[in-house]
Parts: sequence; structure tokens; C-alpha cells
Amino acid sequence: KISVLTGMRYGEILGLRWSDVDFERKILTIRQTLSKIADKGNHGLVPEAKTINRFRTVNLPDRLVTSLIAHKGLIDHERIVLGDKYDDNDLVVCTKNGSWVHPNNFRRSFNVTRDGLDLPKIPLKGLRHIHVTYLVSTRTVGSRNIKTTLGSYSHVLPSMQREVAEKRDRLIAECDRSVTVGLTQKPHISTKTA
Repeated sequence: KISVLTGMRYGEILGLRWSDVDFERKILTIRQTLSKIADKGNHGLVPEAKTINRFRTVNLPDRLVTSLIAHKGLIDHERIVLGDKYDDNDLVVCTKNGSWVHPNNFRRSFNVTRDGLDLPKIPLKGLRHIHVTYLVSTRTVGSRNIKTTLGSYSHVLPSMQREVAEKRDRLIAECDRSVTVGLTQKPHISTKTA
């Protein structure tokens, strides 16, 4: 859900800590990522570079806040059950023992979920592109040239995130209601013969 609803890079998701999530303000701050740290492909948690003296923040839709709160409950339970054996890195996405998840395993899990839901074969990286395209497409701008559009409006993108998160929440809730209504209605069976 984090990938779909925020457009974050998978390294940002895998490095996200609970201490970087503000449930009350419905934002998260990207302060570290899971990145390659050696030529041999080894990975590790790396502090995120500040841009213009601040870290990047991401607005969270209500649906994601609710999911994260439930997920935190599961993580807290695993921490208690494992006790001293739990490797507490404060990670949102982690293995059952608290360690970071390798990007290959994250991609594999995404692919299995995507295929199980019979969704189009969009790569994990494609979710970010879809998110950015959606952000840009929610505004009607006068330019036909994307370079001009992004050059002129890129400063607006962060402020658009909250509005987009709220619109996405309403759209998903409406879809959920439609599915629920469809499931509760009795099917109409015609008695006419052809």
C-alpha cells in the first residue's frame, strides 16, 4: 500500500522508520533509505541527504494511516514475542525478527501479490511513475510541453500531495462502497427465455 498510495521509491520504503511517521499530522519524513553500500551489491541503511536543509516529507491518505496503525500493532506484537531476539531497527517494513528486507525479496513479494490479484504486469518501480503522472494529471495546465509544465509547477507538487491523498481516499472509499453494494444485492435472474 505504501508504494501505491505515496509513490515512494522502494529504498525509501524499506528504510522508513516508525519514528519518521507522524500519525497525527498524517505525514512521513524520509530520513534514511535502504541502498547499495558496496560494489558487490551489499545493502544497508543509509541516512538520506537533506535537500535545501530539510528532509522530504510525504502526505499520507487516511486509508494508509489506518493500515499503518494496524501494521504497527503487528510489528509491536512480534517485538514482544521475540523479546531479545528481535533486531529493533524501528523499521516499518521488516522481517519477522526486525531486520531490513532485501530489495529482491520486496520485489518478489510485490510481484506475487500483483499476480495473485491478476493486475497488469507493472514493475514495482512503475508505481512511482504512475503516482507522479497522477499528481501532474490532477492539475490542468496550459502548456503542452512537460518540461515547461514541470519547470513552472514543480514547486507546487509538494503542496498538491495532501489534496491528492484526500481525493484518493474518497475515490477508494467510493469504490469500496460500490463493491459492497454489489455484493449485498441479490442477482436478478430473468425468467424470460430467448
